[in-house]
Amino acid sequence: MDNVIFNFHDLVLLTTTFQCVVFSAMLFLPSREKTETTVLLALFLMCHALIPINLLITFGGGFRRSAIESIPSAFYIIESVYWLEGPLLLLYVRSLLYKDFTLKKSHLLLFIPFCFYVLHQLLTYHALSTPDQISLLKSEPRPGVGPWYMQSIYIARDIFLRLGFALIALREIIHYKRETIGKDELKDSNVIWLNVLSYGFAFIYAWDLMVTILTYFWDFNIKFAIRPGLTGLLGNYWKFFLIMGLVFCNLRYSTLVLGIAQRRRATERHSYSGSDIEKLSAFMITEKPFLTQGLSLNKLARLVGIPAKTLSQIVNQSFGKSFAEYVNDYRIEEAKLLMATEQHKRSTLLDIMEIAGFNSKAAFNRAFKTHAGITPSEFRQSISADTQH
Repeated sequence: MDNVIFNFHDLVLLTTTFQCVVFSAMLFLPSREKTETTVLLALFLMCHALIPINLLITFGGGFRRSAIESIPSAFYIIESVYWLEGPLLLLYVRSLLYKDFTLKKSHLLLFIPFCFYVLHQLLTYHALSTPDQISLLKSEPRPGVGPWYMQSIYIARDIFLRLGFALIALREIIHYKRETIGKDELKDSNVIWLNVLSYGFAFIYAWDLMVTILTYFWDFNIKFAIRPGLTGLLGNYWKFFLIMGLVFCNLRYSTLVLGIAQRRRATERHSYSGSDIEKLSAFMITEKPFLTQGLSLNKLARLVGIPAKTLSQIVNQSFGKSFAEYVNDYRIEEAKLLMATEQHKRSTLLDIMEIAGFNSKAAFNRAFKTHAGITPSEFRQSISADTQH
């Protein structure tokens, strides 16, 4: 039995790696548009392609023994991908949600913990000679379990850098849904994809955190009914089925990875006329339906008297905006008019916000800054300065 390198559990790990590699390759097929979103998702998947390999060389029995003799330098370096998952997941979700997202130098700050971990390993383990590395690996009391302070670091990593970032991503998805009520771009298929991705990996990270904590207490002879090894083994199967689910979603909803916020192509055929555009614009000016908080696309379509699909096409193709952007532009212009009137000179910005149709201060400030280039407070100050002059 000592000569057996792979068992069924190892094959599950290898299959998970294979799924991730194939999925990443699918993102770069000629029919796919190459965007920052695509690259971020591919990098995230490649991290999860390397994690099963790290588990194999760390806990894989015969495979571990073979790896120690042949590739000892692979230990404690492949493991660094654990420090990349959370930041990559958050950046991917943001690139999927926000049209104006672009990678910035400030995003590199998210990868500082990763850099510190790699530097630590290079200065400690990888500074050793190959015979010393082999000797150190063979002398470990239990495979993959380092000193107590490293276990503490791993717990902090799983809490803040993996589960923490996944929860931040979930919060932004929930916030995005609330801010885009009635926005037709966020379709059921997109919701399915985001839910499977974000909730799935949040569960995986929470499970891994539990395994790390169990291992930590086990080292201090504080033992529970559930053994860390069994819990970790179950976690491998959760990851296998999650990646399988992601591949299915990608095949079922092949446009998902191109980004929720992607605009329709200008060459797409439309079913509206010039009179429909004029009818909508006239209704928005005379009736001001945008003053109603929570105005949805379907409700506006009923008020104007045109099909919701037609209204969506007009807004997306003729005006080149999402429904939320289209409505918020009218609300911002209304807010500017209100702030310029004597009647609302003493009204608070919250009062102006509510009258103009916004139900969120954050959404109001963000939309105003995008539309006018300055904040509501700065706009009001500029009006006061002009009046005094």
